[in-house]
Amino acid sequence: MKEGNFFKGLVIGILISIPIWIILIVVGVLLFK
Repeated sequence: MKEGNFFKGLVIGILISIPIWIILIVVGVLLFK
């Protein structure tokens, strides 16, 4: 059970962090244009 919850949390964390990275990259590109 614990391993399953850890994997589920890891996947959710990755899914949450991806949009943040996209926003940071877009902001960085716009600032350095």
